[in-house]
Amino acid sequence: MNWQEYIVSDNGVLMGEPTIKGTRLSVEHLMGLFAQGWTEEQVFQIYTRLNKESLQAVFAHVFECMQDVYLVPGLKNYSPSELGLIVDKLFKEYNLETDRTLTVFYGLMVRQRKF
Repeated sequence: MNWQEYIVSDNGVLMGEPTIKGTRLSVEHLMGLFAQGWTEEQVFQIYTRLNKESLQAVFAHVFECMQDVYLVPGLKNYSPSELGLIVDKLFKEYNLETDRTLTVFYGLMVRQRKF
């Protein structure tokens, strides 16, 4: 599944949040519906522009994003600049591609950085 054919990010639409191409439906919103217990049938009934492929693209996109998620305990006492250095170190250590987003969880805060 080439999710890039269905999922786009445009700064002019929802402040750059990943959305289904040609819509204002964000990946986050759709994942939230499924987290609340919605079925594919319910989603298709309400959002008639979606199809099986676009929903599969949502899951493929989320799966790929999860490949770049790292849990780092005990970072809540670091300053933002120190956290930036830690993110840079993780990026280099794991040799992540430059078009990926690295998400580092620390305490209750999340930091994302697009490379």
